[in-house]
Parts: sequence; structure tokens; C-alpha cells
Amino acid sequence: MKDKIKVLYGTTNPAKLKGMKETLEPIGIEVIGLNELSGDLPEIDENGHEPVDNARIKSMAYYEAFGLPVFSLDSGLYFVDEPELEQPGTYVRRYTGIDLDDDQMIEHYTSVARSNGGKIRAQYINGISLIVDGKSYEYQGDDISFKSFYLTDQVHPKRVEGLPLNSISVDIETGQFIYDLKERNNDSFKRVEAYRSFFREHLNLGE
Repeated sequence: MKDKIKVLYGTTNPAKLKGMKETLEPIGIEVIGLNELSGDLPEIDENGHEPVDNARIKSMAYYEAFGLPVFSLDSGLYFVDEPELEQPGTYVRRYTGIDLDDDQMIEHYTSVARSNGGKIRAQYINGISLIVDGKSYEYQGDDISFKSFYLTDQVHPKRVEGLPLNSISVDIETGQFIYDLKERNNDSFKRVEAYRSFFREHLNLGE
């Protein structure tokens, strides 16, 4: 059996780390998080205009700090049908000009939904940056992003630390909170396969 390739995921978010572990370990990648390392974390100014820009900024900083193969992800939140509204983009947590904690994010975005009739169609666009042996690989596209959904002014009782907006996210097709969906949808499967294809290609894992 081939040894797993150890890759650092540049995040301290436990929910995001868990998700990428589940995505990548079946294809032979051992994902570790920043909390598993010793040493100070670099200060990072995430000032990119697009999600892939911030992913690149983070992965480069962590590679320089730790010298390990590392990848970072970043998401931008966009209001699909409301171009006249100020878009959160890569400033999802800093949309109001200050860093919001999970409860403050729920409070703020339910208010935005309430101001738009109780719900607003939104979409996360994802970007990824991987650095291995000093070489950088990056990608941003629909296949690693999420299909559109509704942010609503109703709040689900379930909370997952680090993913606050999932508590106010509703599937457009079924009208159900995403936490109440019984089965993983095709969008999730496609996203998982897109991430796996990206890492297979750039880490030469094969099929």
C-alpha cells in the first residue's frame, strides 16, 4: 500500500478541515490542519479581489512559514439576482467593516434577507491554491463551487462552528434547510469529485 501524501490545509476552521479530510483521504492524501503544527502562524492580510486571490495569499504565507505541501481555499458570497446590492464577495465575515463572529453573521445576513422579502438567492464561488515544492497550482470555477441557494430570515436550530450561514441556508429545489436534506445532493458529489481531480492531477496520484 502506498503511503499517504501529507498536505497541510491552511485553516483553523474545524468544520472545513473535517470536510476536506473526508474528501481527500480516500484518494491517499492525509490532510492536517494548522492547529496540528507548532510555531506561530503568520499574519495574513486577505485583501484579494477574488476567492482564488485570497487562497493564493494564504497558501504562499503558510508554505513560507512551514515548508510543507499546503493548500488553501477561499470563498466569496454573491447575491445572484441583486446586482445593485453591495456584494459580500471575499468579505463574508467583514461585510459590515468589522470581523463578525458566527452569531453576528447570522444576525446580519438574516437582516439582509428580511430586507429583501425574507429570502435572497446567493451563491458561494470557491478558489483553491496548492503549493508543492515551491510550485503553485490554482483554480477557481463552478465545479468546485456551490449551486445557488436561499439565505433566509429563518434560523435553523442546528449550528456547526465555523459555518454559521448554513443555519439560514435553504435548498431552492426542495425548500428545505440544508441541514434537513436527507441525502447528499448531486452538487455535493460533483464538488467532491472536482476537488479530487485537482489534487490527482497536481500530486500525480492517478486514478
